[in-house]
Amino acid sequence: MASPGRAGPSTPRQDLGDDVAAPTSESLVHAPLIDPWIRKVVFLGTGTSGQIPAAPCVLPKAQGRKRCEACADAIRPGSKNRRGCCSAMVIGAGLDGVEHVILIDCGPTFYESALNAFRQHKQRRITALLLTHAHADAMLGLDSLRAWTMRGAIQQQIDVYCTQEAFEGVQNTFPYLVDESKATGDGSVGALKFHLIDPARPFEIDAGKGPIQDVSGKALLIEPLLVEHGLTSEGASFPCLGFRIGSLAYISDVSSIPPSTRSKLKGARVLVIDSLSPRRHISHYSLAQAVEESLRVAALNAEGEQDGPRLELALLTDLAHGLEHHSTDQALLSFVAGL
Repeated sequence: MASPGRAGPSTPRQDLGDDVAAPTSESLVHAPLIDPWIRKVVFLGTGTSGQIPAAPCVLPKAQGRKRCEACADAIRPGSKNRRGCCSAMVIGAGLDGVEHVILIDCGPTFYESALNAFRQHKQRRITALLLTHAHADAMLGLDSLRAWTMRGAIQQQIDVYCTQEAFEGVQNTFPYLVDESKATGDGSVGALKFHLIDPARPFEIDAGKGPIQDVSGKALLIEPLLVEHGLTSEGASFPCLGFRIGSLAYISDVSSIPPSTRSKLKGARVLVIDSLSPRRHISHYSLAQAVEESLRVAALNAEGEQDGPRLELALLTDLAHGLEHHSTDQALLSFVAGL
């Protein structure tokens, strides 16, 4: 964790705010540091697609297999090494004082984490869901959203914001969520309204009676952050989104950030960044790359504006079991202390 005025990376830490909402959830409550609109950021999952603990590490051991410290600790209830698929809940309010919940991604571990987190943070409705991409770990929980919308139990629909490519991925995986006529059984499915966004343009979020307001009473703008997330099966760059919400920048799946996107990180005070493992990976940042990116954003903020916003905090997400929470956090704290 970085102290105020000093940029540095950290794994999400429960001691920054409320108690953990669920075994797969961690909270960061530090609103003044992030943005006047944001009241809370709750991490519903900070792990990779395989989740932590990993089955090969905790089931009866194969002969000669080494002990995995992260997974051995993750089987304990409340362990900080227990990680579901990446997802976050941003709770904020504008000039009108109305609280809104913006979800980022909705993977296979979403439902249990969300139930615990929503109860803990006294939330009921989902104002919007932002999808980063259409990989399984980001969108396989979409079907679970029916719990909010069936027979209007909590709300009539959930607005989902994504690119055309991500929408097509959802359409291929969950055709009945896009076209209810393709539903089987009794036809009871989640009511999702998809909004296609241009990854090069900021967008507003529909709150039912107009867009979500910021603290000045204007429409809150969400800035897409287009990044590369490995390659497609044809060898082309696979596009993925991060999101900038005020002074918070969230990039959970990234292998490369183009200059046009990096310039949009200027002014971010909190950076949430992909950090899969100690080793380089074709579709994710390594720990070293995540640290390097954090320092790069800090330097970007310092350019030319002595009194401008500074990167105060960098948090690592999408961690696999090669990064044990406690030892990684201590190493990062030592690194930051030496800056």
